Amino acid sequence: MIAEIPGMADIEKASRRKCRAGYFGILEQKPYSGRLRRRSEADVTEPLPLPPLVVERLGALRERPIEPTEKGFGSLRGRASAASLAAARPPLAEAGLVYPLLTLRESALANNLAAMAAYCARAGVALAPHGKTAMSPELAARQLAHGAWGITVASIGQLQAYRAFGFPRLLLANELTDATGIAWLAGELAADPGFEAYCYVDSPDGVAILDAQLRRHPAGRPLPVLVEIGYAATPAGAPAAAPTSRRSRWPRRRRPAAR
Repeated sequence: MIAEIPGMADIEKASRRKCRAGYFGILEQKPYSGRLRRRSEADVTEPLPLPPLVVERLGALRERPIEPTEKGFGSLRGRASAASLAAARPPLAEAGLVYPLLTLRESALANNLAAMAAYCARAGVALAPHGKTAMSPELAARQLAHGAWGITVASIGQLQAYRAFGFPRLLLANELTDATGIAWLAGELAADPGFEAYCYVDSPDGVAILDAQLRRHPAGRPLPVLVEIGYAATPAGAPAAAPTSRRSRWPRRRRPAAR
């Protein structure tokens, strides 16, 4: 857990003001539709409102007492929270923390967020930053507030972690082939029509596994997939020359469960 990241309180206040029934509160306050308005470089400095569930879950995380299993908090475990530390602002060397520590400089973090948002606005592209290294919902929320299209993860476990904090659009940059993970994802998609999930496929066999499991555990809608194109001597990805568009190579189903 990261002791409250500076800037999150202002973003969440804006979210409560601007976000009504929808997830992002943009696109005329309609629910999260998957089609985001392109932001100009001039308006990327204005934080977007966060999805309400993200605001709620992050608020609970900040107020929760630091647990004994959390690394680096030393004598603060059980008697402090991220919110209380942020309010007290103790000097780092006197806070009762245990070394080694990773610290973030707010000015550098804010600059990086703004620089990437401006770059994407200039290039006319959408960004799905990878959340696997930090595994920090606070950082991911700030990226959403700066216009990120969604958050990328590397495993179904990481996807579950971000989903537990209410993130509405997640890209699994990997193939999903385990039955338990597919069943969980199907249940999550069925339970929340506003949740969007994507994953990679690199072979007809992978599509067949997804299709079979999603038929056993209906999600109520297809699961969008992206074909991962590989290169010679690489461990993943369909061969670049593979005829992925030929219908004969893919499972023939009247109503596919994955698309």
